[in-house]
Amino acid sequence: MIQKVTEIFEKVRAATGLVGGAAVLIQNGRAETCCFGYSDRENGLPISEKTYFDIASCTKSFTAMTAALAVDKGWFDWDTPVQHYLPDFGVADPERSKKITVRDMLSHRTGLPRHDFIDHLQNPDRDEVCASYRFLESTEPYLQAYQYSNQMYIYFGYVLEHITGRSYEQWLMEDLAKGAGLGIRVRSIPGCMEGLEHAKPYRTNGKDACLVQYSMCPSEAPDGSVRARIGDLEKWIRLMSAGARKLISDTQYQQLLKENIVTGPAAEGREPVYYALGWRTTKRGRKKYYYHSGDMKGFNAMMGFLPGEDSGFAVLVNTNGTCAHEMVGEYLLDLLCGTELADTDRAIEAWRQDRAQYDARRRQLEALPFAKDVDAGVYENPAYGPCTVTEEDGKIFLQYGVMRFELRQGDGELVGYWKSPLVAEDYEEITLRRDGSDLLLNTGENTLWLPFKKKNR
Repeated sequence: MIQKVTEIFEKVRAATGLVGGAAVLIQNGRAETCCFGYSDRENGLPISEKTYFDIASCTKSFTAMTAALAVDKGWFDWDTPVQHYLPDFGVADPERSKKITVRDMLSHRTGLPRHDFIDHLQNPDRDEVCASYRFLESTEPYLQAYQYSNQMYIYFGYVLEHITGRSYEQWLMEDLAKGAGLGIRVRSIPGCMEGLEHAKPYRTNGKDACLVQYSMCPSEAPDGSVRARIGDLEKWIRLMSAGARKLISDTQYQQLLKENIVTGPAAEGREPVYYALGWRTTKRGRKKYYYHSGDMKGFNAMMGFLPGEDSGFAVLVNTNGTCAHEMVGEYLLDLLCGTELADTDRAIEAWRQDRAQYDARRRQLEALPFAKDVDAGVYENPAYGPCTVTEEDGKIFLQYGVMRFELRQGDGELVGYWKSPLVAEDYEEITLRRDGSDLLLNTGENTLWLPFKKKNR
C-alpha cells in the first residue's frame, strides 16, 4: 500500500504542485500509514505522523457524534422539532421552522441550500451568526431534497449549547475526544495548537502550490474546524467501524448510520449515495461503507470505514485544489472492497480538464468591461447583512465582509469579480442585477437572488 500511495502522491505533486499528505489504511485490523512531502515547504519540514492537518468537513462526523452523546443523555431527541426545546430557533419560513429536527439539520434535508457566501463576514460570535440564520431562505420543499448546508451544522452548535448549557467545544473535547482517546484539536479554542506540529496551508494554482492563510472563523467550528493527526483518524475510524461503544449506545450508533436521504441520482454503474448523520454511505461491489470528504482553504481530506470489519481509511493533504485526497481515497476503497483499482491517469486528466475550464472562465471575467452607473452606498439583506458599493479611480467595487469585488458589465447583468491576493490564478464571482434603487445578488451557490436594500435612500 505504502509504495502505491506514494506513487499516487508523487504523480499528483508533479501535475498540481501538491506539497504534502498522509494516509492510513486499516484492513481487517492491520494498519499501514504513509507520509509524503512537507508540512512546511519553505523550511523543509517533512510530514510525519505527528503532523496536524485541518480536516475541513470531515469534522461533520464528529459534530454528529456530539449530537448522539447528547441524545443518549436525554437532552433532546433526533426527531422532535427543535422549537420544542428552543422556541427561538428558526429560518425564514415560519412553517418550516416548526418542523425542523436535529436529524434534518445533520442530514441536509431541511430544504435550505448552501449559504456559504455569508461566511465572508467572518463574525466570531456564534450567537450573532445564528441570529442571522433565522432569515435564511429555502429553495426546496422540506424533506424532499438533499441540499448540503454548512450553516445547519453551525446552527446545530448553537442549538446544542443553548439546550444543554454546555458549548459545542466542551462536548467535542471533554466528552468525545477524551472518551475516545483522541488527540484532536478545534480551531475555536485559542492556543489549541501551541507547541504542536501543524501543516502549513497551500493552494494549487494549477501547476504549483502557493502558501495561503489559515481559514475558519471560531463561530463556524461545528461545520469544519477539527484538526487531527493521521493516527487520530485511524482511532476514529476503528471506533466507528467497531460500533462506537466507548462513547454511545448501540441505539445511537444505528441512528448515526441510518440512511436519511439520497444525495442525488446514482452515477452509471454505481450504487446510490445516501446521507446518514455526518457520513455519506453507499456500496462498492458487495461492501457497504461510510465516508466523508473535506475541502477548505489550504487542506483537503477524505475518510471512511466499513462497519463491523475493523477496516477503513483516511487521507489528509495540505494543498487545497488538487485531486490527491480523492485519488488516494478511491485507491484505498478499491483495496478494501475488492473492486477494480481506479485509473489514476484518467483521474489526473479529468482534473486537468476541470482546471482548464476554471482558468478559461477567469480569462473571460478579466476581459469584461468595468461597470458604470451603480449607485454608491450601503445595501443590506436581513440574513447576509450589509455590503458597500464604492467608486474609486473610475472603477466600482462591492465590499462584502473580507471580500472586495470589482464590478464588471456582463451580458445584461453585473458581475462581481474577486481575485485572490495570494494565488493570482484564484478568483470568485457573483452576479448582480439592479432592482430600482436596490440590488439583487446571486452568489452562484444556489438559485436565490438575494435582495439587498439601499439604506438611507
